[in-house]
Amino acid sequence: MTYHVVLTLLLWTRTLFASGLLPPEQPVFQSSSRISATSTTSDAMASLTKGFVENAIDDACHYIGEKVKTLRTNGGLTVRRIRDQDWHIGSEEMVGKDVDASDYLKSRTPWHFGISVHNAHNNNIIGRVTFYVAYSSWSGRIIYIDRMDCKGLNDETEELLLRILADVALALDCVRLTWRHTTTPKWHSAGSNQPEMHGEVLTLSMDKDAMAKFVSDSPLKNVVPLEGGFSKDLVDTAFSTCLDKVNNIPDATFLLRLAQKQEDLETIERLVQGLADYVKEPDAVEMTAQDYLKDGFALDNPLWYCLLVDKVNEDGSRYTCGYAFVFVGYVLGEGRFIYLEDLYLEVDHRGDGGGKTTMKALAGLCQALQCSRLYWQALDWNTSGLSFYNKIGAKVHEGEKTSRYAGEA
Repeated sequence: MTYHVVLTLLLWTRTLFASGLLPPEQPVFQSSSRISATSTTSDAMASLTKGFVENAIDDACHYIGEKVKTLRTNGGLTVRRIRDQDWHIGSEEMVGKDVDASDYLKSRTPWHFGISVHNAHNNNIIGRVTFYVAYSSWSGRIIYIDRMDCKGLNDETEELLLRILADVALALDCVRLTWRHTTTPKWHSAGSNQPEMHGEVLTLSMDKDAMAKFVSDSPLKNVVPLEGGFSKDLVDTAFSTCLDKVNNIPDATFLLRLAQKQEDLETIERLVQGLADYVKEPDAVEMTAQDYLKDGFALDNPLWYCLLVDKVNEDGSRYTCGYAFVFVGYVLGEGRFIYLEDLYLEVDHRGDGGGKTTMKALAGLCQALQCSRLYWQALDWNTSGLSFYNKIGAKVHEGEKTSRYAGEA
């Protein structure tokens, strides 16, 4: 179960004056930023497209770039979005191996993007960040940082890239800017702009070998990886293939299905609220069925997918008692992954294998989509959950912390 916190608007007001990256009057993050003051946020609330995101990134890079390109630090800086043909440039230093641009374009998910910072004098790359647009069932859109490499100006470059991503997040009506890290820069704990850090949140994952072992005693052991570029059709085919196998078990207690209909959105809304009530945060859910429609079924490439868990009653009728809310992401150098945002079964329907069945379906889905990992998070005090995750082959990412800025645009 993902750890959720509802936060009021956090104003990131630190300047980059000390480093010389920005003039002292330029705040690094502010709710009334240039981007959020325009019509782009209201447009993003209505519809989200890849082109819209790219324009938001370009606008943020141009705005910040104008502030830093004439400064003397390192001969000035230029900032720009990484274009499709440029993904191989500097990739070896960032991920330890070359990234073939054509392979990347074929396998990446539609909501994965990158920004690079260059020395204006010689065009050398001194910093890069890759990121993707993700989704929270409680709060909506999120920007999640994939990788960050700031070899040129170190902490100062990181702050600059986060400033740009904050502007992009505001433009896209995102509620959080989130990243995981194993080392903590000094500026994270200095001044009044430090990000939220949640040491009690553990990141867990299953790699390919662990997932293969987990499903080895089920019909999912024979799932064949699907070929072709990433698309909604590919994801739908993967779900259909895996669910046919999972549900083809005589006298099954639970049957799984992919949420695809309008009435399913109301069911998701009910179950998400049930999770919030269960963890004693009844007022924390901000999303409605209409929000799920906007960023799910209404998009050519949905930001989220949801497995619904149906309990089969003795008379053959079914009752939807649980759900698994996921999105498909991309890690540069590793490939696709599935992130499990929520896994929830109503209390009266636990203990009969519904959770394990759902996790196996997700592991099979990862195999069908050629994902490198299945990720999720849990609280460190959830000993029963952690024990279950250990039994199915999941590993805790020891020493990894989650940080984020959160609020409303």
